[in-house]
Amino acid sequence: MTALLRAIDHIKQQGGDIVIQSLERKNESVVVRTQSDESIDKAAIHAEVKEQMAKEMNLLQKEHETQLLQQKLELTDAHHQRETELRDKHDKLQGEHNSLLAQFVNKAIENPKVEIMNDHSHRIEHASINHSAVNLGDHSTVNNHIEQVADAELKAVLQTLQQLLANSHLPDIDKQQAHQAVDELAAVSQKPQAERKSLARRSLAFLKDLQQDLSSAAELGEQYGKLLLKVAAWF
Repeated sequence: MTALLRAIDHIKQQGGDIVIQSLERKNESVVVRTQSDESIDKAAIHAEVKEQMAKEMNLLQKEHETQLLQQKLELTDAHHQRETELRDKHDKLQGEHNSLLAQFVNKAIENPKVEIMNDHSHRIEHASINHSAVNLGDHSTVNNHIEQVADAELKAVLQTLQQLLANSHLPDIDKQQAHQAVDELAAVSQKPQAERKSLARRSLAFLKDLQQDLSSAAELGEQYGKLLLKVAAWF
């Protein structure tokens, strides 16, 4: 219907003397009654209207396709904008977390004498250095071994290393194994110097492997690396 009306309007603009009297829809067709001068060739007018209507239908189809494409582009832009906002929010939160963790590490490095409260009510009986069963939430055995370290500088570094690992984003199983490695190093430090290197090799290797996992937070990974170098140099 729209294409027909636009076709008739186009012909009128071209100088055709046509007046629409009525429009009536019959099934799939539209009957148009018009008033025009008797001298006008009605067959020619009909053919012209039919031809122009085909052009108008083609234009309407293109206009419709253009509208659909524009709507799709607007939806795509809105989706991309939302994704960007969510990604920026995530990056901001991750950056704030890393910054707070880095501040804690820097403070611990500057003042490594961390006061640790020991709970002597927790004990692990019949456990060797290589096969100690240390629960993730119970660090009393680790703390006791560190407290027994004779070298004050090594003791402070191990305490700081322990705090860094406890506050890191590592999985619980890695934290448990890391605490066990720190425990072994504290115990090995009390052995004769000739035995220390071989006994500490496995624990140092495990702690070095963790450095790659901590490198996602640049400052945290850097501080962990510095602590590990100090520990390795002692053995």
